[in-house]
Amino acid sequence: LLGIISSGSIKVVGITTMTQNVKGAVQLAKFLKENNCPAKLIVGGPHISADPALIERFPYFDIAMTGESEITFPKIVRDLISGKSVQGIIKGETPMNLDDLPFPARHIVDHSIYKKRGVWANGIFATRGCPYHCNFCSIPAIDKRVRFRSADLIVEEMKECVSLTGMKFFNFSDDALTVKKDFVTGLCEKIMKLPFRIKWEAQSRINYVDRDSLKMMKKAGCTKLLFGIESGNERVRNQIIGKNITDEQIIKATKLCWQEGIEPDHYLMVGQPTETEKEIMDTVNCPLKFKPNIIGVFITMPLPGSPLFDRAISEGVID
Repeated sequence: LLGIISSGSIKVVGITTMTQNVKGAVQLAKFLKENNCPAKLIVGGPHISADPALIERFPYFDIAMTGESEITFPKIVRDLISGKSVQGIIKGETPMNLDDLPFPARHIVDHSIYKKRGVWANGIFATRGCPYHCNFCSIPAIDKRVRFRSADLIVEEMKECVSLTGMKFFNFSDDALTVKKDFVTGLCEKIMKLPFRIKWEAQSRINYVDRDSLKMMKKAGCTKLLFGIESGNERVRNQIIGKNITDEQIIKATKLCWQEGIEPDHYLMVGQPTETEKEIMDTVNCPLKFKPNIIGVFITMPLPGSPLFDRAISEGVID
């Protein structure tokens, strides 16, 4: 990597950070600086958005870019290339009209590498933001405001994806694709008018699915919905996490998915504040009650930018 950057043509290096890989980002930046890397190093991503002071504790980065970057990051790059001095912490301007953003530059990726693995999905966003306030979520550090792309542009991007990758399977990476029913309905109508059939999956919320919307999504190619159940215990789920969904709602929505031919996956976590051993076992055993397709159970992590992180600090659980 150092050899590529030092070839002379690269002026700016962007390094993204999630909390799980922030140590590697710091190690990389330190290595580049210690080896006289000529490029400016800009760190961005979810972790730095919640913890911009990282660049003061580890002074290997020239610039910290917080928030969403499509508008502000190109301006920084242009300034650096033109020789202007830019440094420190810079907050990205939030793009409110997502239709103004270009499609990702998928044409510069060698898709054959992924196809060799036998599984390939075109990742795509239809919305950004989430109106909810779960205690473990670090999205507020970036921007919670919910914004929607036009259905016409989404299907145009789908056409481009298929022409580039040859694959007709899509994974919506939205925090909650189904947060607005008429938006999902309109998107499904456009998808059904594509000149080819696609299949797709998305993340959703239990309280945002009903039989009519599920029927429409199934017709448009939806094969799976991923639901954050978080806990098999209502007290932990609602009073501690702030999910505000009941066991009855989970059972009903999961059953509707099965009836309409869509696989319902449930994702859960253990290790929330005040959670008892019995409540952990409620999570372990909840598939018997909810009857999902598959479950994923994860250890609760206090991510910077989340209310849980602040609580963990205030209670002395972490420094």
